[in-house]
Amino acid sequence: MKKILLMAAAVGAAVAPARALTASFASQEAETAVFACGFDSDEEMEGWTVAGWQLEAVPRLDQGDVKPFSTINPESVYSAACLDQLKPQNEAMVSPEVEVPEGARLRFYAAFSEYFGLWGHMEVSVLDGTESTLLLNSFLWSQEDGNEGSRWVPFSYDLSAFAGRKVRFEFRYINTDNGGDNVYVDDVAVSVTDASPESSITIFEEGSVHFTDLSEGATAWEWTFAGGTPSASTEQNPVVTYAEPGVYDVTLTVSDESGATATATRKAYVNVKGQTPTARVGLPAGCYMSPWTMCYVPVGTPVTFSDRSTGKPTEWIWQLPGTDKPVCYDQNPTVTYTQEGVFGLSLRAGNASGSTVDEYRDAVRAGGAEYVWNISPEESAAIEPIDMSWYGNYAGTNFLGLGAFAERFEAPAAAGSIDCVQAYFGKVYHVAASADAPIVVSVCEEAAEGGPGAVLATTSLPAKELVDGYQAYDPTTFTFDEPALVKKGKPFYVVIGPFPANEDESYNVDDIALYCSPRRDADKGGYSTAWHFAYDENPDNPYEYLTTGKWMAQTDELVSLALTPHLEFDKAQVGIDDAVADTAIEVRREGDMLFAAGDVLVYNLAGMLVARGTDSVHVGSLASGVYVVRTPAGAAKVVL
Repeated sequence: MKKILLMAAAVGAAVAPARALTASFASQEAETAVFACGFDSDEEMEGWTVAGWQLEAVPRLDQGDVKPFSTINPESVYSAACLDQLKPQNEAMVSPEVEVPEGARLRFYAAFSEYFGLWGHMEVSVLDGTESTLLLNSFLWSQEDGNEGSRWVPFSYDLSAFAGRKVRFEFRYINTDNGGDNVYVDDVAVSVTDASPESSITIFEEGSVHFTDLSEGATAWEWTFAGGTPSASTEQNPVVTYAEPGVYDVTLTVSDESGATATATRKAYVNVKGQTPTARVGLPAGCYMSPWTMCYVPVGTPVTFSDRSTGKPTEWIWQLPGTDKPVCYDQNPTVTYTQEGVFGLSLRAGNASGSTVDEYRDAVRAGGAEYVWNISPEESAAIEPIDMSWYGNYAGTNFLGLGAFAERFEAPAAAGSIDCVQAYFGKVYHVAASADAPIVVSVCEEAAEGGPGAVLATTSLPAKELVDGYQAYDPTTFTFDEPALVKKGKPFYVVIGPFPANEDESYNVDDIALYCSPRRDADKGGYSTAWHFAYDENPDNPYEYLTTGKWMAQTDELVSLALTPHLEFDKAQVGIDDAVADTAIEVRREGDMLFAAGDVLVYNLAGMLVARGTDSVHVGSLASGVYVVRTPAGAAKVVL
């Protein structure tokens, strides 16, 4: 009987119908809300506890043009706002109690000022009974994760730690220093993944969608993503990026081992929203940052600012006072500062979704002389010595055979001279035997193989005269007998060292270190401008070093040294010889018009700019005589 039963079971298995092949998919980004608030009516605010917040239709931020939230959600009417009152504030709105399901996330949008976040910021917390868990500090997020301007920013937080509990969500604005900016919140939701056929996705441009295959019986997959990258995939669960705003279909065709196929298409499944660009000014090549101003530039020499905005801007408005183009609409404008002084600058970058402004006051020193370095304004507050424990210090006293250190400066836009160098030390301690040890500072050309080469000027101070700049940031000044002359288009180095490394009878050791700007995150645009001279090790004794060695770029750590040469660009001459470039260009005259390629600048023999245009310039009003026509490609003399 047992044998018969087994045979019957085998026959039943043989004739059982095959599982039907079906095609279906969802995505991690498609969600359904278990709680939502769009702040669009007083009724929608029922259950919220509100103090100091209100409903606003149009965002108003001092830094940037933020569009109404209806550009993201067409059904939006108002947003929740806490308006900065230029006085101390601590005001919150708290949601009704929400029961958090498994797999839930808190999502919301916020708009706030990056520039004024130091003085007024928003905090978002989960209130669980008497416990409060901070999710967002808008100021710290701006510093660490990079709020690159005032715009609507989507936030998403995993609530798995609160699953099955009833919690509230608090949005609090804190102004402690009388000078913040307004903050805005919209579309707060607690949501879970939605795999229903009616679900869809809304993301920003450059956002990614994580697709999930839900098909039955499939062994192969063929996806098609209109507007996506990649546009097709054979992976079971692909990740796709959408670069351009629009509404896009998704199609999945699956097959099984028998060759049968099934197809699922979701129309308008992915809704990609445009994003307000983030304006960012890129400084001109051949010009330098400074401890005292954002940028130091020559007078009379063309320099090019670069647009480093993100978010696909389509229009640019530059404000560049002090230049021959005070207002410019080029993406990367080439301008000439025509007078000495300190000037501001700003860039407004925009597209159909809005615009933001990157603005600096008293940021550019044109002409004169200035201390320069390779440390950005954002980094200057974080400079510190690099302590290598018992090995000593990088850019200071050490026991690793590092004899000297150098800071590389990019090729200057114009020739100039350096009469002194200031060095910022974060630690200065020396034992008695090292008091008179010379600390040498030099300015050097770049060697053919890279690194410091021929010395242009040199000087020294004894270790006992170094200034300890700890906390006060007072510099030590090294003055040259004769200035170092640096050449246009040629990088140069400032070299310092060697530093003493002695020990006294009480086991005290020298401890001298420059301030540095360590950049430990190369993924966020880190770079290194430091070099060091490494002595060769004694092959017979690994604890001794020879007198030979070589210069090496610092690549283990991304570092700039707090060395500031006092640079004065040569003043540009205004005579005819300087107005004419080495490369001759073709200039064509037709009636009262001159034609040449690019921006056309016309100078008289005194070097004064008398007319300008793009690809052509009107010269009918100019007196007869000899003029110089200059374009980016070169120059030519013309007779009018």
